[in-house]
Amino acid sequence: MVVYLDSNSRPLSSTDLSSPKSALSTVLSCPALAQSALRLVSTPPIQAGPAGLLYLHQRECAFVRRTDPAVQLLASDDATTCHLVAVRNPATGDTLLCHFDGAGATSLVFIVDERFCGSGFPDSRGESASLTQELLQAFRRSRLHFRLRTACLAPSNGARRGADNLVYPVITGLVMSVADGSLTPAKVPLPVRGPWQALRGLRFLSREDVVFEVYDPDSHCLVLRPFDYSGSQIFDAYADAPDSALAKLSTSPRQEPPHFVANLRQALRFGRANKRPARQVFHLGNIVERPLPGGLWQHGAGAAESDLKTA
Repeated sequence: MVVYLDSNSRPLSSTDLSSPKSALSTVLSCPALAQSALRLVSTPPIQAGPAGLLYLHQRECAFVRRTDPAVQLLASDDATTCHLVAVRNPATGDTLLCHFDGAGATSLVFIVDERFCGSGFPDSRGESASLTQELLQAFRRSRLHFRLRTACLAPSNGARRGADNLVYPVITGLVMSVADGSLTPAKVPLPVRGPWQALRGLRFLSREDVVFEVYDPDSHCLVLRPFDYSGSQIFDAYADAPDSALAKLSTSPRQEPPHFVANLRQALRFGRANKRPARQVFHLGNIVERPLPGGLWQHGAGAAESDLKTA
């Protein structure tokens, strides 16, 4: 497989991706990618609404066909050191968006040709650069051909602000149009982020080193498949811990949004009440939610969110 930096560039080599620093340097040295990144960070973020929108939480992805009757927009937010990866087949319009945190890079490789990357900023621990290297290596191992069109990463997506002159990511959220593949920086309010937010917010604790595909493009439903946690000690240790302790669970605690701690606490309390989700929540079967007009969801199969313990 071949990964091209842009339409006029040579393909990436194993040497280009030999280290996080090398991978990042290679991408940033491409003039076309630098220009596309500048255009993206210069675009004011929109406030995403619920109509026709499918939100993806950390470690989730969705594949949608251009003619999908239910989903017109794919979106994700709160990506600091995580990467938002958008992929599109220019011939068919098939589209994929993923909120990638470093787990399951090879499971991201789907049948598409054109690739976009968003988010990731120059954090002090180098988390973002490592994810960039891992992603590009995974796509390079695929049987398919990819052409990188936008890479809004590291210095391109960082801006210093505040009294301490700390670097913050310019873009943490994106909306991708299924119709034409366009990307727009976005803020996605919590009520727009769909059902089962606490459960889906615990994907990062899954035993499986994979990205979870959460949309069925044939039935046009949100499908959540059973998973269990790699360990449950974190729930007892942190569910009622001080805010300062919860903030430190992030790879970039000072750059997280204001709702980060409250959301994480809600998810941890849900996990404490349901320590074996494959049995307690999923009952060993899938949870299915059907999209309704206006961004609402109708329970289709499996457990109902309203019936479960949350604390």
